[in-house]
Amino acid sequence: MASMDDVPNLRDLHVLVLDDHQDTLDVFSTALRACNANVFTARTARDAVTIFKTVRLDAIVSDLAMPGEDGLWVVDQLRRLSVTKGGSVPALAVTAHWDKYTSKDAKDAGFDGFLTKPVDPLELCTTVASLGGGADADCAMKEEILGVLKANPAMFYCRICISRLLQVAHAEVQNVLSSFAVTHPTIQFTQGHCVKCGGLRTVFRYMPSTGV
Repeated sequence: MASMDDVPNLRDLHVLVLDDHQDTLDVFSTALRACNANVFTARTARDAVTIFKTVRLDAIVSDLAMPGEDGLWVVDQLRRLSVTKGGSVPALAVTAHWDKYTSKDAKDAGFDGFLTKPVDPLELCTTVASLGGGADADCAMKEEILGVLKANPAMFYCRICISRLLQVAHAEVQNVLSSFAVTHPTIQFTQGHCVKCGGLRTVFRYMPSTGV
């Protein structure tokens, strides 16, 4: 039996769960809510798209094989959105069809994590925590990101290079950085070339306030 120390705290995280089977939705939702997450559910791909276009989310858990549009279509629609519209929200693929979908397939499509059913509820919550982060981890990550950008003011860095500089997984940085950039007045982001890798993508920099 897991101890309380093993159970992640998903307080303040908004998580969307997509699955065409109601029993799976119930199991996943119950587990996530037990870890204090705010949970939204959808049984079709199009309903999921409607939700993530209108609600600020911190993580998405999506089945892959579904009638009509599948989970790969869903994550493609998600990644088409801009950063400010939630396009970088971490997404976890879950499937019973391990013979049809692989971890590489999911990650190539835009997912950040991959689990095969049946999924242990604790493993689900722990994986979501590693992708979306908890409230305490969120604050700590913001400070680390700000430290990197402040050390190189006016220089643009992409999320991948910031992750490498911090030596943490890309998924741990991307959602925190996206929301942080929108709310922090000295963080600017745009489409441009990263000073570190030279790639053309969404990049971020620290610009000290000069006052009025």
